[in-house]
Amino acid sequence: IINTMLKKIIFSIISFLAVIFLLVFTLGLEPENAESNPGVVFLSDIPWRSAYTGWINAAYDPLPKLNSAFHGAPLALGGELYSKGIGTYPLSEIEYTLDGNYDALEAYIGIDKNATSNDGSVIFYIFADDKLVYNSDVMRKNSPSHHIKISLYNASNLRLVVTDAGDGSQGDFAD
Repeated sequence: IINTMLKKIIFSIISFLAVIFLLVFTLGLEPENAESNPGVVFLSDIPWRSAYTGWINAAYDPLPKLNSAFHGAPLALGGELYSKGIGTYPLSEIEYTLDGNYDALEAYIGIDKNATSNDGSVIFYIFADDKLVYNSDVMRKNSPSHHIKISLYNASNLRLVVTDAGDGSQGDFAD
């Protein structure tokens, strides 16, 4: 009887923790099955305050792309395809007003695996309330994607920046 009661208590605690985990708001790029998770808000579903890229060509829209890579293909990092997220091109800056409504930014970042060039290299920077809270190492097309989780507790503003790592922007299709 004690063993059965202990199992029920442990199961109840695990169930409670799972519910708490699902209630945490996160933002960002997630594998396709994340869309069904309650409490998850995707950056691509929140209107940005401002956004631009370094793509200067009259024939193309210079804004970051929602739910696709910048070059129009599905978002692809490593062996994963993503149905939600943002594709951009350096020098890129995207700003959001959060008003303290979100707890964390959780995302996978990298250079899109469908980029047409192998020369790509980028650096990701994340600012919360104008304070640098994350910057990546130089990432290349053959680099593995990075999983990040950054606290945004009480943050009013979020700014995402992608640079060309100082070597030009050839193939720098960042997701």
